[in-house]
Amino acid sequence: MRPRRGLLLCLAGCLFSLAGCLPAPEGETRADAPPQPESAPAEPAVVLARTGNVWSDCYRRFQPGSDPAADLARLAGACATPAGMRAITPLHEGAAQGEREAPERLVFRARKGRCYRAFAVGGPGVEDLDVAVYEPDGHLVIADVSRDRWPVVPPRGPLCAEQDGVYTIAIAVTRGSGPYVLQIWGTDLPRAE
Repeated sequence: MRPRRGLLLCLAGCLFSLAGCLPAPEGETRADAPPQPESAPAEPAVVLARTGNVWSDCYRRFQPGSDPAADLARLAGACATPAGMRAITPLHEGAAQGEREAPERLVFRARKGRCYRAFAVGGPGVEDLDVAVYEPDGHLVIADVSRDRWPVVPPRGPLCAEQDGVYTIAIAVTRGSGPYVLQIWGTDLPRAE
C-alpha cells in the first residue's frame, strides 16, 4: 500500500509543529498561521516546546547580553520572583576567571524547609560557566550540567534544605574567560508539605 502524499506532507510538517497538523475548527482560521498569499507555499510554524515545568520553562528563551548584572536581574525576574523567591545574598561579582583557574567558593546559610536557587551569568568572553552546591557536610547536592554561560542551579526546581546549615557554592569558568555574577535566591517560608 502506497502512503498518501497529503499524509506525508502533514507528517513532515509535524516535525516542525504538531499544531500544523491539526485543522482549525470549522469557520475559524488558525491563530499561529500567518496569512499566506495564494501563490506562496505554506511553511510550517516553528513552535518552541514547553516542558510543563515552570521551573525550567521560565528560562528556555533566555539569551544573555553584554551586561552580566542586568542579565542576572532579567533571569531572576523571570524565574525567582514569580516563584515567590527573593535575593538572600548580595550580588557577587566574580573577578575574571579562566579555564585553568580553581573554582571560587562562596557560602550561604540555608534554613531547614526553605528552598533556594543559584543564578549566575558570565561575561561575553565566558563560554561555559559551571556552578555546584555542597551540603554543610561537604557532599555534592546538585551541579550545573549545561554548556552555557548562565547556569540556573538546580535547573528543574528549587533545592529545599533538609537541615539548617552553611552550604557552599563552587563556581568555575570551564570554557573561555571573563568575569561573572552570582546570586542566591530563596523562599521566606518553609515549603508546603
